[in-house]
Amino acid sequence: MAELEQISIIIPTHNRGAILAVTLASYLEQGCREIIVVDDAGTDETPAMLAELSRQRKELRIIRHQERRGAPACRNSGAAAAKGEYILFGEDDLRFSPDYAGVLYDCAVRYDADVVAGRLIYLLQGESDSEALARADARRGRLLNSNLLIGDLSLKWNEEIPFILLHACSLIRRAVWDEVRYDENYPVNGYREESDFYVRCAKAGYKLYFSPYTACYHLPRERVTAGGQWRKSPWRYRYWAIRNNIRFLQRHYGYLKQKLELKQSIYRLIAHQAVYESGKALTYMIRHHCPHIYGILTKMRQVETGRWNTP
Repeated sequence: MAELEQISIIIPTHNRGAILAVTLASYLEQGCREIIVVDDAGTDETPAMLAELSRQRKELRIIRHQERRGAPACRNSGAAAAKGEYILFGEDDLRFSPDYAGVLYDCAVRYDADVVAGRLIYLLQGESDSEALARADARRGRLLNSNLLIGDLSLKWNEEIPFILLHACSLIRRAVWDEVRYDENYPVNGYREESDFYVRCAKAGYKLYFSPYTACYHLPRERVTAGGQWRKSPWRYRYWAIRNNIRFLQRHYGYLKQKLELKQSIYRLIAHQAVYESGKALTYMIRHHCPHIYGILTKMRQVETGRWNTP
């Protein structure tokens, strides 16, 4: 599609060369103008792998930070260097469906939308994309979890709809980023970086849409054990998720309360998320230190309905 020549794909990465070598093919097959990988001062094999691949694929461009700056800064660096009229953000531990860029672009044109994201499906260990899609299609639930203010964007939906709490892998008009940009002051794990960006886009009057007609697939957590924004301690990661969420709510609670017709106070939202993050940290510990128990719990989860498909 000639239209896809207007799109620049941007992928932040840090010390995930082995994982990026697996996921990068899905970005290269989109047919977009360029793929910009922003290496956030990594120390692994990423630079060598990218240098070799860039000699074979001219659409692949590499930006390297000399010091660690975090994913929001990587997104900003990539977008500043992008040549396309649209920016499509990817992630190093996630792959796109072959039609991901095309479907999002069609939705943007059809609704004159400024930001569009597709479904986000988390793969289970040993699961293929088609198996994960079938599992997600069979689930039922609400698009918005109003207690946590996160979207269950794995759900099969019947139409493209306006939605402001999208996931990070969205198609964005370059002019939108020129005005809004990512806030780089969500430290350590960058939690709420995209939520903050999207809410500020909505406040500025831009149109955000969710398209259920394509999907991207997050690799199983068992395969992604290093690099990125993770740290050795899951408790530290979740602690910063709670802190960043508090900052996000303090900035945007009034707007979100009106826009989403929230009934909960800001304090109740903070408490819900603190309990949720503590549970996720405990799950992480069980997965890595008691894998047999985690396997049993995973099988139990697969037969339940209405559960959130988040990391």
